[in-house]
Amino acid sequence: MRVVAEVSAYKRRLPENKKNRKFKKSRFFLGLIIIALCLYLLWGLVLGVRGLVLKAALRAENLYPQVVSQTISGEGLLIKQEYLVTAPLKGTLKFTIADGERVKSGSTLGVLTATSLESTSGVSEQAIKAPASGVFSRHIDGLETILLPSTLDVVELPSLDKIENEPQTMEAGPVDKGQALAKVVDNLAPIYVYAVLPESELKKMKEEEQTYLKLQWRSQALEAKVEKFIQGKQTEVLLSIKNYPDELVHQRRITFTTATGSLEGLLVDEESLVLKEGKTGLFQVWKGIVRWVPVTVEGRLKGKAAIQGPEIQPGIRYIVNPALAREGDRIK
Repeated sequence: MRVVAEVSAYKRRLPENKKNRKFKKSRFFLGLIIIALCLYLLWGLVLGVRGLVLKAALRAENLYPQVVSQTISGEGLLIKQEYLVTAPLKGTLKFTIADGERVKSGSTLGVLTATSLESTSGVSEQAIKAPASGVFSRHIDGLETILLPSTLDVVELPSLDKIENEPQTMEAGPVDKGQALAKVVDNLAPIYVYAVLPESELKKMKEEEQTYLKLQWRSQALEAKVEKFIQGKQTEVLLSIKNYPDELVHQRRITFTTATGSLEGLLVDEESLVLKEGKTGLFQVWKGIVRWVPVTVEGRLKGKAAIQGPEIQPGIRYIVNPALAREGDRIK
């Protein structure tokens, strides 16, 4: 009887076990569906966040022609055709024209008042005349009669670091006989520049037989002709400038820059280039979609690259920071 009762109880539990197994399977599949749905939502969230990050981080610019130059700095000693004006006697000087004014030979530059026993008033006045035509300058440094174009071949030019003469601006007042008062600089004659440049650049100039340099001084462009190279402890170069602003005649030493190379065309930062299967290209933005297009690099200078290509033209938009982008990305 006991065996019969247990068999009956077992038969009653069979349907319940089947129901439990079906319920567990249903829960398992439901869990898989929920996990898949969560992963899908998470992936969508990741894509959405990435899209927001791209919109904030990706930079697109229009491509336009540019010019970039590489420059170096140099120093120069100026050698000009200068005519020194000295005091004929002791007295008190008063200038009658402004510093930097252009004058003709024989023009009155100032008046010197001196004590005179022959005058009833006890004083006499003597006009100070311009010895030549040119630009009147009151900036005196004591080298006016030493550094002249006519003495370039016979005078040993000093090193720039050994020149301590700083131009002094002559003011009106008491002067001694023979004292330097001012000078007139011939502004129609060329100014010579004894220039010091980096040794590597001078070597390059000699090898390429360069005949002209474009100098930049105080935001003004000067064209300088290469006259000769001077070999000493270091190599220097003698330049001549025919067209120059009047303010240059007041200087003895100048600091200038000169271009050693230039690149022009459709320029992009080298970091904007993208390599794909060994080929160089650019991420172009076409109708809001990022796509890779091939380019040819024509030259490089100072981190810039000049590019050309069948799909490259002024005005197109391209990605400046391609490390954050990939083909197919959308960007406004």
